[in-house]
Amino acid sequence: MVRYLFCLSFLTLFTLGCEAEPTDQELCEASDTCEVSGSEGDLTFNCVAGMKWENMDDPTNFNCITCDEGMKWANTDHADHTCVPICKYPENFNAFGFVNDCADGQSGTLCEAADAPPPYAWSEALVGDGSKAGFSMEEWYCDEDSDDIALIMVVVATWCGYCPDYVAMVGAEADALKEAGAEIVYVVEDPVSNDLARNYINSYIGPDNHGYRVGDQMTLWQYDDGEKVENKAGSVYGSPAISGIPTAFVVKRDTLQVIASQSASQYTLNFAQILEDIKSGVYDDPQ
Repeated sequence: MVRYLFCLSFLTLFTLGCEAEPTDQELCEASDTCEVSGSEGDLTFNCVAGMKWENMDDPTNFNCITCDEGMKWANTDHADHTCVPICKYPENFNAFGFVNDCADGQSGTLCEAADAPPPYAWSEALVGDGSKAGFSMEEWYCDEDSDDIALIMVVVATWCGYCPDYVAMVGAEADALKEAGAEIVYVVEDPVSNDLARNYINSYIGPDNHGYRVGDQMTLWQYDDGEKVENKAGSVYGSPAISGIPTAFVVKRDTLQVIASQSASQYTLNFAQILEDIKSGVYDDPQ
């Protein structure tokens, strides 16, 4: 791509001005959207993060472009300039935690967007074997490649006498629930680390059952495409819908509504049946 223009004087009558064409490095450095890396003789030229080459067919075009505000690239192919809307967690989520408005079974109680729970997240959530696998409700909600249809969040505490049986009940069908389309998060109210929460959950269901193990003291709110993160320790257990534990919430993924809550039911939640009902459309317009 480096070309130079050499000019020769035409006899002695006149001389054409001779200037070298700018090098690739100079072209890149002249652009606010291009970055040079490497050392002399082995240079590479890249768009700044989040941008793509304006014209891949023009070897001297070192300008890069990005999508309009609220949009993002559909893929990483630099030649494809297709933009799609950025998926974000609803801004008008309930700032107090889980509510039972959509799960209380009372006629006349409308489910609104503000009934969506906060965008709970744990940056270092643990799975059963101790591996770190951060969990974010916004990422879970926006994951276009996921087949999940619901989130089951189980809330327990180490001091709770009935919690071990409840954890064991969910754990016994956790793998089948995952296969049916549910993500599972076990939230332990009082441990000061996710590792202690994992130890507590594993003591009743072992390390091989599906589901994240997290401590409520590590709870974050993460939204605005992951850019806004707030420390909200204890905000799951502090939800208005929790009057006692153990309890659990089933959040329908496409609407982010709590369609079932243990505290709103006099019977133990039948999670498998709830998932089947979601698939059959029972909860398409919860009241």
